[in-house]
Amino acid sequence: MANTSHRALRLLSLLGSGRQWSLRELATRLGTSERTVRRDIETLRQLDFPIATIHGPDGGYRLGAGRTLPPLLFDHDQALAVAVALQTAPSTMFGLGDDAARALAALHQVMPPALRASMEALRLTRLQNYWEFPAPPIDPAALTAVGTAVRHRHLLVTETLRPDGTRPEPSDPDYLPAH
Repeated sequence: MANTSHRALRLLSLLGSGRQWSLRELATRLGTSERTVRRDIETLRQLDFPIATIHGPDGGYRLGAGRTLPPLLFDHDQALAVAVALQTAPSTMFGLGDDAARALAALHQVMPPALRASMEALRLTRLQNYWEFPAPPIDPAALTAVGTAVRHRHLLVTETLRPDGTRPEPSDPDYLPAH
């Protein structure tokens, strides 16, 4: 059973790499038969992992988007990169400071001791990002709407407000025309 679980986790890690894998490639990587890989894929599907089958001569398998977030498997370098990114997440920009801290704590908890030591060696007390500014956090929904508009190449019209929320008049020295 431990062998099967270990193999299923390795399979999930391979599928989670974002690329498409042929059945033969997966069997070779896992050191098992194609039939066993098919059985492991079915087991993962029964556990609600969205493994897509691509049909045709260049077909294979890949991990699709699901309804829930599957467990993430990182190698050591990826885990350290995520830890540094979480430490430098601009909380004033996204309002996710508490969420980033919780994610960092969860990552720290599951790391093996040697990797945890490497992460602690990279611990940052505070790194000011050039995009941070003294203002209330931006609503994540507004940020998502702007990101979606940019991705779809929609025209965005912005307006600068004063810290108290008032609009400057064109005759005011701090007036910036809408962009």
